[in-house]
Amino acid sequence: MSYTVRQRTHEIGIRMALGAERLDVLKLIVRQGMILALTGVVAGLIAAFVLTHVMSSALYGVGVGLLNHPFAKQFTRRCCRNTAP
Repeated sequence: MSYTVRQRTHEIGIRMALGAERLDVLKLIVRQGMILALTGVVAGLIAAFVLTHVMSSALYGVGVGLLNHPFAKQFTRRCCRNTAP
């Protein structure tokens, strides 16, 4: 985040000079950080599920027991229900 803000110092200065409030600039920076963080979380979860299936198929006698757990099924249903249009 520090690197990104440092790169955008001139842009932030211009926005402030044109009348942007400090809160508006802060929202801009926080929004960019949240998008970056959420992208990383989603990519990590996808990679974890894919690697879990790959490893369970590569190792003899190892199943994907966590995905069959009732809590995991309920959590998945709630997440899918909340994101549906």
